Amino acid sequence: MKNLLSILFLLMSVFMYGQKVPVMKKFASGKEYKINLYEACKNKLSEIPISQFAEDVEFIPLETTDDCLIGDACIVSSITQKDIFIFDYERCYHFDRDGKFLNTIGAKGNGPGEYTKQMKCIVDTLNQWVYFPDHWTGRLLKYDYSGNFLEESHPKGLSSLTWLYNPMEFLFGDSFYQYAEKKERFSIFFYSLKEKKLLSKMKCEYEKDIPKLMICDPTVYNYRGNTFIKDFWCDTIYQLTNPYKLVSHAIINRGHLGYRTQDDKSLITGKKDSEEQITLAVHTIVETDRFFFIGSNQGKVIYDKQLNKTVALDYDIPFMDDLYGSPGLIYYPSISNKNEIYQAIHAHKFLEGRKSKHSISDSRYNVYLKIIDNLTEDDNPVIMIVKVKK
Repeated sequence: MKNLLSILFLLMSVFMYGQKVPVMKKFASGKEYKINLYEACKNKLSEIPISQFAEDVEFIPLETTDDCLIGDACIVSSITQKDIFIFDYERCYHFDRDGKFLNTIGAKGNGPGEYTKQMKCIVDTLNQWVYFPDHWTGRLLKYDYSGNFLEESHPKGLSSLTWLYNPMEFLFGDSFYQYAEKKERFSIFFYSLKEKKLLSKMKCEYEKDIPKLMICDPTVYNYRGNTFIKDFWCDTIYQLTNPYKLVSHAIINRGHLGYRTQDDKSLITGKKDSEEQITLAVHTIVETDRFFFIGSNQGKVIYDKQLNKTVALDYDIPFMDDLYGSPGLIYYPSISNKNEIYQAIHAHKFLEGRKSKHSISDSRYNVYLKIIDNLTEDDNPVIMIVKVKK
């Protein structure tokens, strides 16, 4: 199986790098945010209350029916003023903004309009389409909000790392570019579905040897209608201004743990442990008008743009909800919309709450109590919408 995967990744890389595609040009803005991830993770706080970065919190329990039983592993794919989309790696569940179940989108299988294996769904809120990139078969499946299958396409270079840039324009990530020659490594490819071709590609700046079969996922996120990219081995976050131009937006300082070496020591233990521990890696980035929320293998990190201050918390400690008394932000925020960040909290976790309400006002604590009074452990998740300070 391992040899088969190696051959598959090698063939994929040969195909991707064999295309004569323009390389995205990088420019320095001179106005980059400086985020000291290393020092923050080295000096983690014991707790970070939500009130430190949030003005308010909204909770939306998702309706549970026989036709809508969301799996244990699920993520928020999109939230708009009217719709909520939740993906559990089997199908997408569509709710209205009050949490009422509307319909499912997509189906696993081998028939028309079905995907074999799914890693994510992509919501095009402008056209009200939902895409499923089935990279195992090279098909991009498109549905409408009602769950009707519309069409499938076969974009070149489709991968499990797929993001929507504009309607009909996508970014494809390549986790396995270490198979290419050092000077010919490309981690992001820009594809136009309308023109049916790759328009450009992003070059990896790292020219040292990379361990084979290591997953090197780039990070891509959206903020105020713009797309931002951070390559796994690069400490700069770039804004993609068009298919051919990248402008520096922020620089993340990972100290001597920015790259994987045998002499590095873990921030957690201070010892030379596993390869996973001796690299300070960034997995997710969410940006709002005032904050960066960064998920790393060494902890949850918040950077305040106004105060130019970076703080961190162990990744297994939630951001404490000192506003309503809920379990708090348990995981890394992975999606935002302007100045809101979202998270789906499983019912059994949401029921835990805080052991005591401390200084939380009765009116706010009663909001939490009212939700858990009507919640069971087997119910669908509760959506937590954190309204972030500006």
